[in-house]
Amino acid sequence: MGQRRFLAHRQFPEIREEFAERGVRVSLRTLQWLADRYTLYTVAVHLESLATLGRQFQEPQGGYVLLIDGTGKAGRMTLQLTDLSFRDKGH
Repeated sequence: MGQRRFLAHRQFPEIREEFAERGVRVSLRTLQWLADRYTLYTVAVHLESLATLGRQFQEPQGGYVLLIDGTGKAGRMTLQLTDLSFRDKGH
């Protein structure tokens, strides 16, 4: 379900139709719930792996990870900078 929604960019009705062709009947609400669950699990895995990946890729080269997230809404611009330094925090 998650791969169809997020990697193949399918809409819920399209996914439901694909499942129905395989003999699996599922409601749109259930598909939404599964998509939400997929998203939560994906975030959890990435957060759990962050420290290990940081040590594996950043420490040998030095430096740190800097997360930059820019969001614009109706005339407001927000820029968030987050220092994800692993060496400085003793991880």
